[in-house]
Amino acid sequence: MIPAEQVQALEVEYALFNACRTLSSPAPSAMKVCALHGVVLLVDRSRPASTYANRVLGLDDESFEAFDEMLDRYDKSEGAAPRIDLRLEHCTPDLKDGLHRAGFEQTESLCYLGHDVCDIANPADGVDIRRWHTDDADAFLDLLESAGGEEIPAEVRSAKREYYCTDRFRKFVAYVKGSPVAWATLFVTDDGKHGYLANAYTDPRHRGRGLQRELLLARLHDSAELGLETVVTDVEPGTTSLRNCRRVGFQIESVHLLWERRTSKHD
Repeated sequence: MIPAEQVQALEVEYALFNACRTLSSPAPSAMKVCALHGVVLLVDRSRPASTYANRVLGLDDESFEAFDEMLDRYDKSEGAAPRIDLRLEHCTPDLKDGLHRAGFEQTESLCYLGHDVCDIANPADGVDIRRWHTDDADAFLDLLESAGGEEIPAEVRSAKREYYCTDRFRKFVAYVKGSPVAWATLFVTDDGKHGYLANAYTDPRHRGRGLQRELLLARLHDSAELGLETVVTDVEPGTTSLRNCRRVGFQIESVHLLWERRTSKHD
């Protein structure tokens, strides 16, 4: 098992990186991290409506006594309402009742999974998976643009391309008949010891071919070559993504119940 504190620290480091690379604005990151009564707060006043950029991590019965003080750290004038990432073991009846009274409700849940990087199988022969590098950053932004259906403004590209297809934020792309149809990422921590797997996407016309499983194996194999100790990812319960992760050796480290105000919006 990977300690919960280590998983949370990795999640915070990855969230800070995501705040730098976000394509919602060309502006530099405004995300701040603060600790209050043993709880970690992610606060991004530049994106007050984003429940990913504004989160409360590690809340429990004891720290809930300071919940109002925590909420005061968010810009209420802009309608900010943080997401509460509540670990399942902390979700007591008293805490749930307190969150309900504060105007929050559970909206979804996430499974955090971990993998000790050793004895990783290679991707299957015949599956064309390539790691893209710095020179491919604009091409990768083109892929994101085509998948999302929205143009990425030139000023955003100019400000953010440096964060893509790097040694720290590694892009893996699967090809079918010479065309890129699926991709996923590996984020490497500053200390070079841990990784975070995320951003898995497959063109709907090519789903069901096992491409994401092979992208998982490609990233795990890369993690082993880099000498990483552990990798972490998060998936929704009961999904194909969870099944794929379990099949390649991931273990569930924790389950988080996500609480939001009804008026909150995702980034």
